[in-house]
Amino acid sequence: MHSTAQFGIFVTSFRGPQIARPRISMDTSKPAAALSSPIQDRATELRAMALTARPQPVADALLRVAERFEELAAKRPENEYRPGERAPVAGDYHELNVFGAPTGKVHRAQGGDPLPSAPRGFTWHLSARTE
Repeated sequence: MHSTAQFGIFVTSFRGPQIARPRISMDTSKPAAALSSPIQDRATELRAMALTARPQPVADALLRVAERFEELAAKRPENEYRPGERAPVAGDYHELNVFGAPTGKVHRAQGGDPLPSAPRGFTWHLSARTE
């Protein structure tokens, strides 16, 4: 298979031209309530890919994966964030271990600052907002 990329269009020898998939990024200039999670962004992207996917079983599979991503996004607590994600609001973030128990580490972040690294599976929980 031979492929080339020119002017934002990806061309392959057996599928024809395809428009390059845009990257979805979080716009931190929006209010915290308007920000969507990266998981929900991925589900939206998968649904868009399913609209143009061929053959039909591939489109159906993409829709099933998008539904699973949406289920995961709905289960995730609103005020829990992964290391490296941007803090949506200023506040104190407590580190939680893989079981959801606090580790005792607290990080004060401003809105838009990336949260510090943590061991695999650990998350940051917004416990108190600050001005």
